[in-house]
Amino acid sequence: YPNPGNDQLNIRTALPNSRVEVYDINGKLLHNQQITDIVTSISSENWPSGIYIWKVFSGNKEAECGKWVKE
Repeated sequence: YPNPGNDQLNIRTALPNSRVEVYDINGKLLHNQQITDIVTSISSENWPSGIYIWKVFSGNKEAECGKWVKE
């Protein structure tokens, strides 16, 4: 959230010891970060407008995913 958004993507998850990855629409990995709080904020100010895919991994399994639109 917010979706659509501008310069910041926020991922809310209650999964402990997990990580988030963000990909562009072509599947290129843009961001990889450990999740340490319920809400993780990711700066997207250098990313072009478009559609992005985020995935939360717990252990080696994908636990959550979604699409985010940057205006």
